[in-house]
Amino acid sequence: MIKMIIFSSILLLVFQIHATETIMLIDKQRGGIIEVDRNDPRNTASVQQKKRLPPPSLEKPKERERQLIQGREKEPPEAYFNTGLKFFMSGDYHTALEKFSHANTLDPQPHYLLWMGKCYRQVGQTEEKLKIMRTILERYSESDVADDALFEIAFHFQSNNEYYLATRKYRQLAEQYPYGVSFLSEENFLKIAREQIRFMRAELLNILSSLGYSGQRLEEILIQFQNEEHLPETGNPDKITVEKLKERYSVYLRDLENKEKLEQQAMRYIYYIIAIGVVGFLNIIFMIFLRLSLKEKKDHLKVLQHMISDLYEGKNDT
Repeated sequence: MIKMIIFSSILLLVFQIHATETIMLIDKQRGGIIEVDRNDPRNTASVQQKKRLPPPSLEKPKERERQLIQGREKEPPEAYFNTGLKFFMSGDYHTALEKFSHANTLDPQPHYLLWMGKCYRQVGQTEEKLKIMRTILERYSESDVADDALFEIAFHFQSNNEYYLATRKYRQLAEQYPYGVSFLSEENFLKIAREQIRFMRAELLNILSSLGYSGQRLEEILIQFQNEEHLPETGNPDKITVEKLKERYSVYLRDLENKEKLEQQAMRYIYYIIAIGVVGFLNIIFMIFLRLSLKEKKDHLKVLQHMISDLYEGKNDT
């Protein structure tokens, strides 16, 4: 009887242990490991989900490295643009051009094209620069960098001595984008355009005045110059006229410099002559003073000789 009671107790204990079997799970919400009932239906899904986790990656290191590199190449275009700006500011225009071009390939934008054109300007590829700026004006005329593109074209003509075309482009810039500002410096393009037009006009008037030309209006003076140089009398500061003006002005400045050098050399010779004259005059004064001093000493010696002679004669008489 006692044996049966013990056996029944053991069976009951085993059943309770099996019924209350627990397992250990990671609770992400609580941030730790918890103990749960294995037979609880609410935990069954977690257990099954845990069992379905994929095995750790067995990819080779080189394959994983390749995927990481590919991941870096998929950075947003704006990241390449910002990197390009840093290279541009540091003077590395070729690398900056690569970054801007890559950004524009991923996502064509007018401001990417603008900075590509600026890079072409810095490396001396003017035709590529003009091509890009004209593309901006044709395709993105309403963008916030269209005025920058027009300014770049105007500045190109000014740098290339095509003052007539530059003036027209600056006026177009002032009329078409009166409230436009530079993408980089945020300067007002209306102010810049007016200043550049005044600068070119003042430069031409100064050159013509230095060469001896005068008149009431710039166009009239230019016609005089063009007439003398056998150029088309347009009265406009076209490339041929401006280049000829600057050539004549360079000769004028060179002659003026040579004249100044001759004048300076002549002044040095005058200083040398004056210095020699002063030294000669001082020598003459010194010689006169020396001669007078010698004459005085000679006279003094004569007096002494007479005194000695008188004393000697007086002794003889006694």
